[in-house]
Formats: sequence, structure tokens, C-alpha cells
Amino acid sequence: MSAPQIIAGPAVIQFNGNSYYTENDIALNDNPETFKVVSSIAGTIDERLIANAIEINFKPVGALDVVAKYLPYAVTQIGSLLINQASPKAVTIWGADGIKTVWANGFISKLPAFTLAATKTAIEPMAIMCFGDPTKTLVDAAAWNTITSAALADTTFDETKIVTPQYLATWGAITGFVAVESEDGFTFEVAMGLAMKKVANWGNVNAMLTDLTVSARFKPVGPTEANLWAARNLQGSGAVKPGMSLSTSNDLVISASPYTFTMPKAGIMRNTTQYGLTPLRHGELAFVNRKTWTGGSINALFTVAFS
Repeated sequence: MSAPQIIAGPAVIQFNGNSYYTENDIALNDNPETFKVVSSIAGTIDERLIANAIEINFKPVGALDVVAKYLPYAVTQIGSLLINQASPKAVTIWGADGIKTVWANGFISKLPAFTLAATKTAIEPMAIMCFGDPTKTLVDAAAWNTITSAALADTTFDETKIVTPQYLATWGAITGFVAVESEDGFTFEVAMGLAMKKVANWGNVNAMLTDLTVSARFKPVGPTEANLWAARNLQGSGAVKPGMSLSTSNDLVISASPYTFTMPKAGIMRNTTQYGLTPLRHGELAFVNRKTWTGGSINALFTVAFS
């Protein structure tokens, strides 16, 4: 009796001209959508397929190299289909062991948050979703993927792009919030809404971007309690009253040149004040903003620059 063959090892993800090296494991989740066939006399008889979707989950190694690699969508794309069905984009998972799996049709389905601190790498987990090739029938032998043996060939890794500089935030010219420090870093996050588009005989055939929102969070160090509550606009001539927007005319800019994360017209949504032996006085501040238009054209919801 021989020992069982073990398959293991890391890989590099390649998609849309970019290579993603990961900080830890890559998890490929196969979670089909199904429906039950039931009978009152027998209960569940069968489980049948509605649609397949493969989602690749991973945490990038933290290289701030190409913005569009992590944030490919703009607010102008809301309502757009994310797959070009005439020319789908392949996703390659290329193992260090020489096993190359090419998924025929993919799109970024979860955007990463950015943790901006001198003590952490910047990029949080993200995901790429794969559907079947829209140019092939479901019974085609390469309708979803092809698996071959090939030595890993990628020369794009650049360790100098894995940076952990000292970030500061500036929120307009608000007292106490110019070049403000954070206790444990800043979090900048763009969230996307996604709607699957199905056809009964095919399952998932496309996905639509339904929303984009941006938020930022951090525990400020530097502002006084008076600074914070004045900025919160609970009272006084600038009080935010029920029915009013939480956004302001002030941009929140988190930067450590040349890395800049900008949230236009940011306003405080939530804050925490803490009293005790362990915590600092200011807990987490959360910022939101709003969508705006100029001359009938929607303005950028956020800007991010790596150089």
C-alpha cells in the first residue's frame, strides 16, 4: 500500500492584466444556488441546480501598485453589466507546483478595504467571481475551466510596493482635524452592490453593479473633546437637524505622500467617547459622504492615488 498523493501549495492569481500575490491562503468557494423538490408525503425529494458561481477569496500581499487592480469601478458605472459576454475576462490561478487553472469568465465581486497604518499592510481581503464562458455551451469541456501543467511564469512581484508609511488625515480646515493622527490606523472602504442576472436554462450569465458607497473610520488622536463635539454638529448654528444630510463641504484626505485616499464632502456618521484606564478618550469616528452632480454629470465619489 502506497501513501496517498498530497496536493498543496500557494499560487498567484492573474486577472485583467494584473497579478495578485497573496498574504495568506487563496480560498476558492464553490457554492451553487439550488432549489428543493418536495412532497408533503415524503419531504425533500431532491436538490436541483439554479445557478453555479465560483468565488475566489484572498488577501493581497499589500502592494500599493495599481489603483484599478483593487478599485476598478467608478460611480458612473452604476447600472452597468460587469461582464462583456462577447469577450469575457479569464482568471488564472497559477500554482507554485506547476498546476495552472484558467477560469474562463470572471469579475471583481468584492472590493478590498484599505487599512492605512505604519504597523499594518494596507489591503484587506477581496474576491473575484467566476461564471461559465458565455461563448460556450454548458456541455463544452472548457465551459468553466481548463487545467494544465505549466511552470509558474510571473515576474511582476515588487516588494518595494509593499509600503507601510505614516499616514495622517485632514478634514477640511476643521479645528483639531488638520494633520490628525490615528490610534491604530485609518480604514478607507468602498463597498459595492451587486445583482446577479440569470437565465433559467443557463444559470448566472452576468452581474450588474447596483451601488457604490465609500466610508472611512479611525480613532483620532489630537483633537480635544470640544473639537470633536463641535465637529459633530449636534448643536449651534451649524447643527444637523432631522432630515438634513450628514455630509459637509469638507473633504477627508488620508495621505502619506505619494499615497492619497480622498473622500469628498465627508461628514461624521458615528463616534464613540470612552472613559477608563485602558482606552484613549476618543473611540472610532465613522465618516460618510453623498453623491453630487455638476452640470448634470455625477462627480467622483472618491479618489485614490498611489503615485
